[in-house]
Amino acid sequence: APAPNPNPNPAPATGPFATIGNGVTMELDAPLRQKRKQRKTYDVVFSATDVQGTVVVEFVKGKRTSTKTVTIQDGLAEYRWRVPKKWPRKGRTTVTATFIPAAGSPYQAAETLDRVRIRN
Repeated sequence: APAPNPNPNPAPATGPFATIGNGVTMELDAPLRQKRKQRKTYDVVFSATDVQGTVVVEFVKGKRTSTKTVTIQDGLAEYRWRVPKKWPRKGRTTVTATFIPAAGSPYQAAETLDRVRIRN
């Protein structure tokens, strides 16, 4: 795979949808809630299948973060996340997906975010 764009600088995320250029959008599809001992799939879906690059999925709650990098295949980047044992109990976890285009890609970097309720 080609090296990622060295300086993506995406605009700050405003919600689960973002435009990456040429009329193509990306959407973060996260579950509304997730139980502690369960794996759930977090998808980033692109409206075009020719998008190349990676998606960095970041889970943030208080001072804790969990970051994973996922490659895009056929316009879809998916990751199954399990809540770590020491993850804080109450409240919501913010999920941020940052698209980093491959070198020479016609698309720009973008960021989406969503919130998930972690249940005990």
